[in-house]
Amino acid sequence: MKNSTTPSRALVAYAAVASAILVGATAVACGSDDPVVPKIPTWTASLSGANEVPAKAVAGTATGTVVKNGSTYTYTINYSGLTSAPNNAHIHAPAAAGTNANVLVPFSIAGATGSSGTITGTFTAANIANAAISADSLEVLMSNGNAYMNVHTPLNGGGEIRGQLSKQQ
Repeated sequence: MKNSTTPSRALVAYAAVASAILVGATAVACGSDDPVVPKIPTWTASLSGANEVPAKAVAGTATGTVVKNGSTYTYTINYSGLTSAPNNAHIHAPAAAGTNANVLVPFSIAGATGSSGTITGTFTAANIANAAISADSLEVLMSNGNAYMNVHTPLNGGGEIRGQLSKQQ
């Protein structure tokens, strides 16, 4: 008569195979020490007079960024060659390239005193000028090309340079 407490060869073989699979899967899963770091949401724009509606024949250009950190957005516009110091800057939406829209997020231009320089600051959902547009909606508009940054000067009160925002991957 067989002893019921002795494991069968099939059971031992099964346990050995299962252990090998478990060890192999663990090794594959832990094969990289690189942590997965989520990307910080960032939107960029290249501003020029040619992008204004109507287009402006000006030498000024800029690069603009909006970076989200929690519920705060930091904007930066590095501009050069404007006809004078900026007197306004903001995000307009909703508007595709070639169309105009109302101001959605006003920017502070404190410290922007020359025809070249930097405009930087922060905003939150509370700064969005249209109560019907949430921060999430603003992000969608910036991501799909339906929001733009522009910079105004006294000579070009309707906007001197403009660029559509797009999300960076």
